[in-house]
Amino acid sequence: MLVALLATACGLLLAWLALPLFGTLMNRDLAGVVTWPNLAAALVLGCVLGLLTAVYPAWTALRVPPRQVLAGRAGTESASGARWRRALTVVQVASAMAFGAVALAIAWQATFAMRAPAGFDPAPLLVVDLPEPDWHQPQARGFATAVAALPGVQGVALSQDAVGRQNSAWMAEAKRAGGASTSLDMRAVSAAFFDVYAVRPLHGRLFDPRRDRDDDGAPVVLNAVAARVLGFADPAAAVGQAVLFPQFDGKVQHKRVVGIAPELRLRSLREPPRPVAYALWGAQPTLSVRVRDGADPLAMARVDRQVRQLWPSYFPAALPKLQPARAVLAAGYADDARIARLLGAATLVALGIAAFGTYALAAHTVQRRTGEIVLRKLYGARRPQIGLLVARDVGALLLPAALLALPLAALAIERYLSGFVERAPIGGWTLAAALGGTLLVAALAAARHAWAAMGLAPAAALRG
Repeated sequence: MLVALLATACGLLLAWLALPLFGTLMNRDLAGVVTWPNLAAALVLGCVLGLLTAVYPAWTALRVPPRQVLAGRAGTESASGARWRRALTVVQVASAMAFGAVALAIAWQATFAMRAPAGFDPAPLLVVDLPEPDWHQPQARGFATAVAALPGVQGVALSQDAVGRQNSAWMAEAKRAGGASTSLDMRAVSAAFFDVYAVRPLHGRLFDPRRDRDDDGAPVVLNAVAARVLGFADPAAAVGQAVLFPQFDGKVQHKRVVGIAPELRLRSLREPPRPVAYALWGAQPTLSVRVRDGADPLAMARVDRQVRQLWPSYFPAALPKLQPARAVLAAGYADDARIARLLGAATLVALGIAAFGTYALAAHTVQRRTGEIVLRKLYGARRPQIGLLVARDVGALLLPAALLALPLAALAIERYLSGFVERAPIGGWTLAAALGGTLLVAALAAARHAWAAMGLAPAAALRG
């Protein structure tokens, strides 16, 4: 009970110290977690764990045979006790190995997803979210015009949402003449959208502010997936064709396909590319700003500051919301990055526990085999041979730990990656890295006692 309560107190202290960092990792405000009811619950849990862990040694103590004590072997560990000690160490090492492999895989996939090609260069783009309901009022157009006139701004465009974000979804039924109806994801954009994103057409042309008006309902731009689901075997054949969009009032709107746009990463890598139709509609809540020298962080910061200075003149009752387009793309994988950081922290904790367990096991091994080590030395065994003896005894636990941890980790990694359409080229390197890291920690933990065994003096051991 004393050990359990001391461990609970140390755990609460460490949790309190790590709470700000943990809150940052999880992107949550955890200031209200440390309360008296939670502290009392933790102490009760510590008491329960203390009672549970005391049951087995108490039962063992009650069953100690008097013959063993009278024979002078009271300090000898039972065979079952030794097996339990080794089994717990195996579980500790296996936990560290599994956590490490899964954390590496999730971090690698999240990094791959954040850096995957988006169909455009996000570096020079700044995304500004206009406030509701002001975005469809005249001051929103005035704000966009003022931002476009800022020095260092190459162009601006309005859209239904930022590329890579799905805050606003809109679907419509469409069909070609004589074809079957199908659902398309609609993206309302202004005429300058493709110019600002520096996107070039695959076939035909895209919207052009010199030729198209923001509220012109006639032209439409499709992606290749939309052209195929509408029945065109070759997306290029859709250019110039009419597409029918049934309306709620029973009427049918005829749109003409002016071009095929390349695939933009409108959704995350967890979803396959969807059929998308881009329609002209100027009043939209998301403003994309292209910075002339966007590769220069100073230029981006300067334009960001200028946009913030303009904001109160047009939206005095709202706070500005600005972020780089790269941050919008990365936000879709923020949860994955947080999970990876959390599992990384859990891996460090598990490695620490495994190191303590391996250290104690190595100490026990040297103590248990002192007589054997002395005899081997008396018969000419050298220091490396003694060190290898201890290393082999400790290393024998790593094989069952790997056999336990690595298949479970591989299964967890495959289950996680199955949710992605595009996967990072992971292979088995995460498992190998976790195995190597755990082996290194175990070797360092056992090194001191292996060194002590190598330097063990036979005379001192026999005298003791």
